[in-house]
Amino acid sequence: MDMNPSIHFYSVGNPLYADDGVGLAVIDALKKIPQFETATFFDAHTDALSLIDKFNKNGLNIIIDAARMGKPPGHVEVIQKENVKLVIQWDHLSLHGFGLAETITLAEKIEMLPDNLWVVGIEPETIQIDVPISEIITAAIPVAVNKIINEVIENGQL
Repeated sequence: MDMNPSIHFYSVGNPLYADDGVGLAVIDALKKIPQFETATFFDAHTDALSLIDKFNKNGLNIIIDAARMGKPPGHVEVIQKENVKLVIQWDHLSLHGFGLAETITLAEKIEMLPDNLWVVGIEPETIQIDVPISEIITAAIPVAVNKIINEVIENGQL
């Protein structure tokens, strides 16, 4: 497998709110994967709007976030940019000042949305302050990492 420096990973979420911190946990796991050693990583914390300035128009952009999709807790889904608004039912606008769906809509309107954008959504179980990530979401972290690796390989990005 060739290493590809044009892969950019972004996490959105707040680790102080239980499962909302799953994006950063997945990013931390991805940093340990040798095939991604030349990738870039950015933690947007609760500022999804900051992603617009970080997107790479020429590379593969992968956002990892807790997202309500109407699936069982721990479900991991890789969503192509054209389906984000259809799949994500809730992107915790109350926790993030500007939600991920709104950020993607705005980036599209101002022509800053990259062509190659995926969102890896992980259905949360618990969103509660001062609670660690739930066991079911902790178990979903390696599942998310494996799905990302497989999708990147299947799409010829690695």
